[in-house]
Amino acid sequence: MKYIVISPKNKCMCYEYAEQVAEYCMEKDNDYLDRYCKDQQLEYQNMTPVEIGYAYTTIGAEHAGCRVYETKEVIKAMAEEAVETELILEAKTFFDDHRRMHEVDCPGYLEDILVGVTPIPLSSLSGNVYSCENIDGASKERTNPGV
Repeated sequence: MKYIVISPKNKCMCYEYAEQVAEYCMEKDNDYLDRYCKDQQLEYQNMTPVEIGYAYTTIGAEHAGCRVYETKEVIKAMAEEAVETELILEAKTFFDDHRRMHEVDCPGYLEDILVGVTPIPLSSLSGNVYSCENIDGASKERTNPGV
């Protein structure tokens, strides 16, 4: 598998293709959006783009969205950290297990390594689709003094 995705609830999934990753992450974001709308007694179909943007920003702040990593970068980080060869092999097996298409708890040895690995921005895999991760990007651009 090429990608490992960690959900906001620290569950992980492994995928071969970027489209699968984007679909899974958007599904998670949409689940949170549905819950937010229900809690706020809003109907998504009747919300303005501004309200939808606010909802995504709110749930993004609360849940932080999914984190996506390339498995080769995780293995590389493990080697750089001089992790035992057995654990590196276990990680490779974990990533290549095609049954990993179901959420499982993230193994502790991976959690420790992922802290030092830079996640891939979801937008690089899904194009310019709004997500909890990138919805606030425009406001960051407006505050840039160089613009």
